[in-house]
Amino acid sequence: MITDKLLNFSTAQDLTQAPAGQDTPSTNVIDFSQARDFGPTEGFKVWVEFPSLPAPTTGHLGVKIQVSADNQNWTTLEELPTIDLSSISAAQPFAVRAKPAFSNKPYRYMRLTYNPAQALTSGSVTAGINLDVPAYLAYPKNYVA
Repeated sequence: MITDKLLNFSTAQDLTQAPAGQDTPSTNVIDFSQARDFGPTEGFKVWVEFPSLPAPTTGHLGVKIQVSADNQNWTTLEELPTIDLSSISAAQPFAVRAKPAFSNKPYRYMRLTYNPAQALTSGSVTAGINLDVPAYLAYPKNYVA
């Protein structure tokens, strides 16, 4: 997956600084008034991955997509399904592949918030928007070994 730094919400953001049960905003806010190359006129997808695996793995992490007209007052556009931290591994670091809903009200800014159910002792998150997100599909062999 090719990503654009200008379309990242977080780049290895430390999740140990996120208080349990509270929304912690992403380090970056995307400003849609600035020129961004989204490619063709398709909708974009939000992706979240963990470059450093979160611990403990017994809880979950909530992720919200928020929008704003002034970069001060934020409204939750969509709350993504909670991420079960026990399902995250080095082989499967991706947690979210979502196509966000669009609002009838115009907005200029977008960010994510992270809400761990319990305090994390390790872990970082990288997230952004892209036209497509990576997915592993195992196809059957087309040969006889």
